[in-house]
Amino acid sequence: MSQYDIGIFGLWYGHNYGSILTYYALSQVFERNGRSIAMIENPLNAEPDLPHLRRSHPIRFARKHYEITPQLGLDRMHELNRLFDTFVIGSDQMWNYGLSRPYRLSYYLNFAAEDKPRYSCAVSFGQEQYQAPAPEMDAIREELRRFSGISVRDDFSQRILKDVFGVESELMTDPVFLCPKESFDGLIGEVENLAFAPKSDYFFAYVLDPDPVTGDALCRLADETDMPVYVCFNESGDKQRFCDELRLHSEKVTCFDDPTAQEWLYLLSHAKGVLTDSFHGACFSMIYNKPFVVKKNMRRGGRRFDFLLDSFGLKDRMIENSYFFCKKMMSTDLNAGVSYQLRNRLTESSSRFISNI
Repeated sequence: MSQYDIGIFGLWYGHNYGSILTYYALSQVFERNGRSIAMIENPLNAEPDLPHLRRSHPIRFARKHYEITPQLGLDRMHELNRLFDTFVIGSDQMWNYGLSRPYRLSYYLNFAAEDKPRYSCAVSFGQEQYQAPAPEMDAIREELRRFSGISVRDDFSQRILKDVFGVESELMTDPVFLCPKESFDGLIGEVENLAFAPKSDYFFAYVLDPDPVTGDALCRLADETDMPVYVCFNESGDKQRFCDELRLHSEKVTCFDDPTAQEWLYLLSHAKGVLTDSFHGACFSMIYNKPFVVKKNMRRGGRRFDFLLDSFGLKDRMIENSYFFCKKMMSTDLNAGVSYQLRNRLTESSSRFISNI
């Protein structure tokens, strides 16, 4: 491989549309700042040629849009120092202990040589409380102190760093808000066959955790508005089982089986309104100026939903029970222009943090 300015480590290969697109956004921001980048392969992919991994949407997407390092196990990641000048641990819940534990200290870039700067970009702990065995916390604390710059995505992650680890950090908005919308439009332009696309106005529901209450609310919305609802689930998992868990009772609600990230963006960007229990579902609803309702998903870090919507003055878009999806969406004037004003101070400081890497 060639030499690169920045090696990005993180869940760019994650089976989740939010993961796919937040890393795409981060790569775009660096490249627009004149940095050459490559993605660091998952060190736990012991069998990198497993057919189901190679065929997955995230891997196909990554092969099209990134340079990717060879796969190296955790004990060989120090070899990456010959490829990169700087290392970045990229966005999302990378410091959630449940996610980071199998990777030991690599999510804290412990493989970086002493002369290689290391940064975190919009990382989150995911949960408000952080717990890990004392020896591991001591080791994490030492690695964090070697960072040249630390940015986190939410205020509770900033508090954990200060109170638990004695480390200062900056707040950084999710990279999807720093990436020009035109870059996402370019992804939509990659969709080759629009046969899947709805032919009339519709609602788009992006549901990570389906249940009968959510399904009933989507059916009521479709029946009361006489407008179809198209449902997408998390990129991984048994889509038919997910659809069954909604217990749908309206023919106006349709579950999509396996859209690509590009098709997912198309569906969201062309919808009349969006209903979701996903952090990034809410983010892209803002980016595409869509009326939306988001359920505060406690299973996936509820506090980060509070912080996101508070930051943009959109707390009124959130519900805590999916029963209210229908009522909340019907209370919104779908024909009115919706103007989402991004929080300029946070966006500007985030851009400065990126430009200094």
